[in-house]
Amino acid sequence: MRLDFWLLDLNHEAHEGRSAIWLWGVTHDNKRVLVIDANFQPYFYLLPKKDQDISQLKKRIETQ
Repeated sequence: MRLDFWLLDLNHEAHEGRSAIWLWGVTHDNKRVLVIDANFQPYFYLLPKKDQDISQLKKRIETQ
């Protein structure tokens, strides 16, 4: 199914015990929509300090 809409807001929520992205929007004919994408895998970016050893940083993250 394809639906074109203007994105108004988004959020990360737990849905049925899984991480999901919730996308709120409005269609061209002013109907409200909510798309729940339960295929989302949470992640984050990490920028190491300039002189930081990346392998040590990775080990530290994996053990915590």
